Amino acid sequence: MSELNLTHSNGNKVKLTTPDTLSANKTFKLPNADGSANSPIITNGSGALSFASLKLPSSDGTAGQVLQTDGNGNLSFVNRFSEGQVVNTQVGQWTTTKTTTSTSLTATGLSVVTQAPESSKNDHVIFLRVADLRKSGDNAIQFTLHKNGTFLQTWGNYIHDTSSSVQQTFSLGGVIYDGADDSGSVTYECYWKSATGATIYANVGNGGSEMVVQEIKRYS
Repeated sequence: MSELNLTHSNGNKVKLTTPDTLSANKTFKLPNADGSANSPIITNGSGALSFASLKLPSSDGTAGQVLQTDGNGNLSFVNRFSEGQVVNTQVGQWTTTKTTTSTSLTATGLSVVTQAPESSKNDHVIFLRVADLRKSGDNAIQFTLHKNGTFLQTWGNYIHDTSSSVQQTFSLGGVIYDGADDSGSVTYECYWKSATGATIYANVGNGGSEMVVQEIKRYS
């Protein structure tokens, strides 16, 4: 292996060596002038080296930060997301008509499995909408949100007008905030029950029932 030794006046050396393996001759052409402070050396892909107009930060950033430009070639490390910003959004939907006669809370199948969070200090906001609800008789309906199979919060209660003989159709929506410090993926699922055991219909006509989960960068 060939090497080039540059000796300092004090006797210490700077040594340049060839790569461990080299399949063909390589030529690198040095820049004809110095660059500005913090300017990196780049290649044009054909061996011509030059100092880039982009200026790198003078020191490393913190874990998870990314490089950002000011539009004038100056790069700096910044946080990937600002406080209150939506980090990601995931959606679960019903695509068929659903029914239940259960008087105990049961899973509806309307659910979202989140991604692993960008930070365990972020929050989740869950938007829920169940469309085209109908009854087969006088009834009350309860909707809850469960997290990893455990009750989190009730988000909807509705009592059908028992004085009306007309089949009623309506939609129900709710918003839930979850500020737990989750370090990994979680599953949110909508549960429901029928107070009387009479049949409850939902998403009749395959309407727009959905769960939207957004990860939000927490305010510090």
